[in-house]
Amino acid sequence: MDFDALADQFEAATIGERVQIIENEGLTHIGSGSSREVFGIPGSEKVIKLSSGNIYQNRNEATVWESAPQDLKSSLLPVLSYGNDYRWLVMPKAEPAAPKPEHVRAIRDAIRPSEWNCKDKNPENIGWYQGKLVLMDYGSGCGPSGLGKPY
Repeated sequence: MDFDALADQFEAATIGERVQIIENEGLTHIGSGSSREVFGIPGSEKVIKLSSGNIYQNRNEATVWESAPQDLKSSLLPVLSYGNDYRWLVMPKAEPAAPKPEHVRAIRDAIRPSEWNCKDKNPENIGWYQGKLVLMDYGSGCGPSGLGKPY
């Protein structure tokens, strides 16, 4: 699948046309964010996050993944690949965790606020990957503390 071509089509399309693109590519809609849509990639255990016009969340997720220390990466869902322009980003598919307070606490404890700030530690952003709780969505605000704002 050519992710750059898919991103070109998706970004330029109307809502109705996007539905047709999704059906034609065999993608499974998994979720939505403020500026991107998440789809299961057919024949794989991966998802693609397609920008719907604003690349901020994909760019932030890719940048955080590339620059995070290894101990933090163990609490983040890996970024497997992304486009040079950040219009698409591929991650492994994680199983959403039941929204339990102890899951949120575990992620908050793993991501040390004195060193890193990730504001999206919400229950719906936490899932299971390879038997471990991870933050599945960290595109809206995650980065080294003290920068004043995320990447």
